[in-house]
Amino acid sequence: METREYKTKTMFKEMSNPVLSPDKWCIGLDIGYSAVKGYSQNSIVSFPAFAVENTGSTQISFGYAPEDHQAIHYRDEDGVEWSVGASAQDTISASDTSAGSLSAYGRHRYFAPMFKVLLRTGLASCLRKNQYGDPTGKKIILQTGLPPKYLKNDEGDFREILLGRHHFWVKYGMQEWQEFDFELADENILPMISQPMGTILSISTSKDMRPVAEAGKYFNSKILIMDAGFGTLDLFPMLKGEVTVATCETDSNLGMKRVLQDTADEIQEKYGFEVSVPAMQQYLETGMIPAKSGRTYKNTAFNDILEKHSRDICYQAIDKMMNAYTITDYQYVIITGGTCAAWSNFIREHEFFKGNDVVKVVSGNQGDPTLPYIFSNVRGYYVYATVNAGKTA
Repeated sequence: METREYKTKTMFKEMSNPVLSPDKWCIGLDIGYSAVKGYSQNSIVSFPAFAVENTGSTQISFGYAPEDHQAIHYRDEDGVEWSVGASAQDTISASDTSAGSLSAYGRHRYFAPMFKVLLRTGLASCLRKNQYGDPTGKKIILQTGLPPKYLKNDEGDFREILLGRHHFWVKYGMQEWQEFDFELADENILPMISQPMGTILSISTSKDMRPVAEAGKYFNSKILIMDAGFGTLDLFPMLKGEVTVATCETDSNLGMKRVLQDTADEIQEKYGFEVSVPAMQQYLETGMIPAKSGRTYKNTAFNDILEKHSRDICYQAIDKMMNAYTITDYQYVIITGGTCAAWSNFIREHEFFKGNDVVKVVSGNQGDPTLPYIFSNVRGYYVYATVNAGKTA
């Protein structure tokens, strides 16, 4: 098992995505607790949902290529600069636990300074021209979403941060600063949809924006969506395309954060090396930690510890799902989210699902298998925005 599979990914890919309204520039945006994901007509983007303010220090980008998106810098209208994404995450010391309790990681995070930085950087990353398109002069149409339980209460706060003028600069690697200055009015922002609807739209739509053969079955069946992310396990039952909020389940102790915490605890117990969950990202890249050996330290692999705890939490998540729902009432279980990507083999090899021809496990990236699971929701947002863009003035 590769530990880097568990690391929050940075991905900037230029590609041509379907366009139905040439005068509009559609964006799907998903600001998760571990990563910001964006989807536009000329690119898909993902970077860690973490930023640190540069308090008077000079940023040096040695080791980064001119367009290296691992090193993202943001500057606001007041000249305040932040490091964003992987380069910000790498500044966390091994024992720093404070980063994990930042308000940007909580549900009510919309008015935290970091959230605004992540939001704007995500929008900027979807508004860059390349060989597949140029947003200049086109009307921005933004689609995003929230978990069903939070949609009614949180949409107003989220929308308040989105509305208005956005004037800022973003710099990637050693490139020049790029200025962004645009206004988002009500007409630019489509009503938010629930995250599971994003997944259903994504698996039901092919790369060329056409319904897949199974689309009719998905919208006329009983489906259970298993969305495991960094902070939570979310379970969304759907009947004929509709989600009943009262039947949704959320567990804040069965996501990747729990996996990394249990792994960090055993590393400390076994090797005497204390590492916080926020700092774990740095060690996932190599799969090695500095373990105590007498009065010195030696690089030691921890992939076996990570795999053990990941499988254990995955099976606890499956037990949670099977205890909360009569699983055989459903025709499909859709697995989506970054953590389910890491758990995919564990889920399919589980004694209940292995050889099961009653409940079919469907990957959240089925609409476009070339994309990682993390883009399932945001791809659905883009599909929804693109289809509805023609209905806006």
